[in-house]
Amino acid sequence: MLSCGDVVSGNNGDGVNTFAQYSCSSWDESGPELAYGFVLDGPEFVTVWLDGLTADLDLFVLEGSCHADACVTYGDEEASFRATPGTPYFF
Repeated sequence: MLSCGDVVSGNNGDGVNTFAQYSCSSWDESGPELAYGFVLDGPEFVTVWLDGLTADLDLFVLEGSCHADACVTYGDEEASFRATPGTPYFF
């Protein structure tokens, strides 16, 4: 699990192709995914972003579960949302 301010790195080639589409978008998103999660103690406005990309990747925010139907927002390299305390979020 991540904490606010954490910086992590990864390679999507290390991921697994789990979902072909997310509920908050209408285009094909098949390909390997990596997921990171966190839970906040209080309400916060959160921004997550991808940096130093060498490929065209998209960022999805899932609320409550790590499932494509739980998508609340997405972005090319950045996504922002208001987090509910105690709710798990996955990117």
